[in-house]
Amino acid sequence: MNNNSTEYKKLFQEKKYSELMFLIERSKNHQDLLAGEHNLLGITRLLIEKNKKNILLSLDNFENGYLKEKKTKIGLDNLKNFINLNVDLYKIPNTDIDIKKILNYFQEAKNFWGYDKNLMLAIKRFYWRLNEVKKVQHVLSEMINNQEHDSTTLCSYIYSKGFDDDWSQEDFFKFSKFIQEKTPLFKEEELTNLKSNKNKKLKLAFLSGDIRSNHSVTYFLKTILFNYDKSDFEIYLYFNHENDDETTEDFKKLVNHSKNINNLNDLDAINTIRSDEVDIAFDLMGATSSHREILFKNRIAPVQINWIGYCNTIGLNGNDYILADPYLIKKDEEKLYSEKIIYLPEIWNCHSGLKSERKEATVPFIKNKYLTFCSFNNFCKINDKVILAWSEILKKIKNSRLILKPSGRSHSSRLKNAFQKNGVEKSVYFYENIRSVDDHLKLYNEVDVALDTFPYNGVTTSFEAIWMGVPVLTMKGYNFNSRCGESINNNIGLTNLIASNIDDYVSIAHDLSVNTDKLIKIRKQIFQNALKTPLFDGKNFTTKFFKIIEDLNK
Repeated sequence: MNNNSTEYKKLFQEKKYSELMFLIERSKNHQDLLAGEHNLLGITRLLIEKNKKNILLSLDNFENGYLKEKKTKIGLDNLKNFINLNVDLYKIPNTDIDIKKILNYFQEAKNFWGYDKNLMLAIKRFYWRLNEVKKVQHVLSEMINNQEHDSTTLCSYIYSKGFDDDWSQEDFFKFSKFIQEKTPLFKEEELTNLKSNKNKKLKLAFLSGDIRSNHSVTYFLKTILFNYDKSDFEIYLYFNHENDDETTEDFKKLVNHSKNINNLNDLDAINTIRSDEVDIAFDLMGATSSHREILFKNRIAPVQINWIGYCNTIGLNGNDYILADPYLIKKDEEKLYSEKIIYLPEIWNCHSGLKSERKEATVPFIKNKYLTFCSFNNFCKINDKVILAWSEILKKIKNSRLILKPSGRSHSSRLKNAFQKNGVEKSVYFYENIRSVDDHLKLYNEVDVALDTFPYNGVTTSFEAIWMGVPVLTMKGYNFNSRCGESINNNIGLTNLIASNIDDYVSIAHDLSVNTDKLIKIRKQIFQNALKTPLFDGKNFTTKFFKIIEDLNK
């Protein structure tokens, strides 16, 4: 780097970040800094505090470092950091990113350097942020073709394929077996012995990277943790996230034991959990989130179950069961899931409810004189076929409107361009700056009917809509993941809002606009009955859930 390299390294290792920044910036003018110094400045600044100001300054460093030495490895490192940090920047309200510039830099570097794993990982994150699932898949496919068979790459790929319908369940099953093949096993002598718990209480472990920030998983896990019999069960929570928050702390109070295994390597994590001698372990991540599939392949408990995080087979021999219900997996399809199917009698999960007070709202179209649809799902779930179906609905129903709001800050240019191409852009309204849960729920008061996505259905958003008295129009699917909407509507008695195909989906929406008395009746039915149905009857669900779990241990 220069004559100061040894001093830079020493200060960095000693975590004297402010001194290091002062030394670099004092040594020469900004325009004379080398690529390595730009990279070090950018990284150091973020280690001091990752706020908006420091992110913007670090982006300037990383960009200058790349432009200064495009044809050196340190220049390439600057670009990787530049792309990744732009993804982080976009999470911050009132910021924007230069998409064209980033993609140009990426293509330029790829043309010069060829395949580089970390560059591909950076652009994959960037495409996720743009909700460009097809491009994510293309990147991951290229990585797999370059023999990147690690768990992160393979799980990301199978997860991404759930967003469109070009794979059959047989394709998911086949690829899941590839994950099984490529996930390594540790030597037996490295592992703590797997022992059976000899206590009277049954020890249950739940492993998740999402017990934070009011994540969707928390609403369903909370149901059983609120209602379980503490004299019969001892509960362990294993967190796989970086930082605890208020949600995490709330969950700690609901269980006997909690540990964060995020900083443990796989072997240490396995041995830590094995040492606790749990009887049954639940994987609440599967191929999603910060998955740790290697833990389950190497077995952390005598019995292991896939539940609520990933609604499909994960393919691992170590996952013994998957929790489903009769609407999700047909008997003749069981061979396409590597796990044995445990059918909960009514629904595979149950929402713990929301803090907001339920009030029966006036049906919006009575006041507005037009029908308002919505989808508050992850924008990645809104694929080309969904856009086409929604565009047809907006064309068929005069003056109708569609409100779209993602769960977090999400780039909307792909969707806006597609709706514009279909000639309905003036009927689509994007609400992208609603942050609080209360404001999010209040937005349902402006909605007549929620439109489900397909094949990747909404789950939490559908429960929320129903809680707020808004019916959800869904469509039949072909596997667990694409039938969640069917299960939800069957369990609340709204079978007439389960379409057979896209034409039927559009037709049902149009029928509701013509027969508004039917819509009023449906909404009243939902508001009056929802909390008594399996969707929200937590005590009933918990009783049946733990009865099944006890039977497994007999």
